[in-house]
Amino acid sequence: MTPDVASLLKYLSVPDFRYRDAHARPARRAHERPARAGLNIFALVSLVRGVGRTTLAANLTTTLGRRGLRAAAVDLDPRADLRAHFRERLDALTRSPMEVRPRLATAFHHGVKGDLSGGVDPAGGSIQAVQQGAGGAEIEWPERNVGFVPLVLDHASTVEAAWDCDAVVLDTAAGASDAVEQALAEADEVIIVARPNRENVNAVHATEALLARYRMRSWRRTRARYLINRFDGRRPADRVALAELRHLLGPRLVPTAIQDDTAVPEALVEGRCIEDFAPGSQVVSDLQAVARELAP
Repeated sequence: MTPDVASLLKYLSVPDFRYRDAHARPARRAHERPARAGLNIFALVSLVRGVGRTTLAANLTTTLGRRGLRAAAVDLDPRADLRAHFRERLDALTRSPMEVRPRLATAFHHGVKGDLSGGVDPAGGSIQAVQQGAGGAEIEWPERNVGFVPLVLDHASTVEAAWDCDAVVLDTAAGASDAVEQALAEADEVIIVARPNRENVNAVHATEALLARYRMRSWRRTRARYLINRFDGRRPADRVALAELRHLLGPRLVPTAIQDDTAVPEALVEGRCIEDFAPGSQVVSDLQAVARELAP
């Protein structure tokens, strides 16, 4: 086909004809990781602020880790609030004896997951270590199977720091951004966190548009699921909003809703996870159910 004919067809916008310009610059694409068996990356995303993504990321990671998976929470939010949820356990890391910490860091760097001689911190009874990841990102291990990756400028390196985990939970900022685009490209599954209210019901259309714009660039085609956070069945508005979301989303709505509980912000004030702060709360039971749903 001559260049003139190709230009004419392009000008006429012939249906079902695929145009290919050998001189055109390729579109910018988000970094996509190679697949690794056994690794599941979950991106927590929302266009609405204040839905509890960061708190959910920290508590869900802890729940996954305590179920036997090697799990890490990755901070992709410029506010860098995720660390506060691990504060008590990370503070214990700084109190670890100097002769213990280097040995632990070396062991974790080589993927040792079993018991480590001398690897129990007398201050907190947990194994803690810091592992250097790709691109200068570090993964900190406040517990044997619960890791935390602080925010670095290179989002791809932040995610790659947790490459040897079984489950990675990405905490993103509200709205569309480069970090959210990266998370959508990296994730095996996208979880849209929503509160049961009118604002979140109205945001479904815009959220679906965001997913269509970024998610389809990735080779992973799993449809995003929605998770209701801070639900209180005593509030009529919550019940109405949940019914509307069920009607809009159908099976894409995770069956378990995370209950609203004042113990959650109280645990944050102390820098603790909800499972340690209020082990008998309904929220802990809900998190365990969601963890089974995401990683059976």
